[in-house]
Parts: sequence; structure tokens; C-alpha cells
Amino acid sequence: MPPILDLCRDLPVWSYEPGDTIIHEDRKDGRLYILKKGAVEVRKHGQSVTATTTPGAIFGEISALLRASHSASVVAIEDSEFFVADPAEAFLQANPSLNLHIARLLAFRLQRVTQQLADLQELTGASGLSPTTRVTSVLRTLADQF
Repeated sequence: MPPILDLCRDLPVWSYEPGDTIIHEDRKDGRLYILKKGAVEVRKHGQSVTATTTPGAIFGEISALLRASHSASVVAIEDSEFFVADPAEAFLQANPSLNLHIARLLAFRLQRVTQQLADLQELTGASGLSPTTRVTSVLRTLADQF
């Protein structure tokens, strides 16, 4: 069991069936969702961005930290269970090691996006491809990574 799941053992577990929306894009709920088991897909504007089956995967962290609406939807693609921290802020304050885990996760994502932007800038100056083709290529690479 990943260490993050040990921190969640006292949280309520919510169950979802395939097709259920766990997190709704552009809505705010103040919760943090930690995948216990199952498979989910992240969707932005109805388009699939990524999918995961990794126990301990965290969803809703950006919304919780910024007190903002969710930037994407999360939909179950098989029977799934989540530990749910509601409200997320209280759970994060009580678990500093989780904050460090989330900070590292966000730093990793930022590093990858920064590299992709650098790659895009390099492509812009060095290739004969149209700007649309270059941007499409980088966005596809980003989508595959996330």
C-alpha cells in the first residue's frame, strides 16, 4: 500500500461505477480525492486528457489549494473507490507530509510543462512546420504524459 493511503485510512470511502463523474469541471467542492482502487479518466472540456489506475493518485488538489473551481472532470472508467477528505483544507493542515507530497507532485508537473514549452519554442524557430502543426505536436505529447 502506498504511504499516502496510510494517511487516508480514517477517511470515508466513496464508491463510483463506470461513467460516474467524481469531480465536475468548473465546480467547486472543497474536497480532496485519493484513489483507493479502480480506474479513472481526467477530461477537460469533455476530451480525455489522461487516465490512471494508480492507488494513491490525488485529485482536486489544485482546486482545494486555490479555493477555486476544478479545472477538469474526473470520471470512473471502472468500479472505483476514493478516500475523500472533506473539507480538504483541514485534512491538509493535519497532515504536513501530504502537503510535501502534493508540492512535489505539482513541482514535477510544472517541470514537465516547462520543458514542453521550451521544446515548443525550439520547434518554432527550427522547423519548417506550421505553427498549428508544432503546437498540436507539443499538446499531444503533453496529453500523453498527463
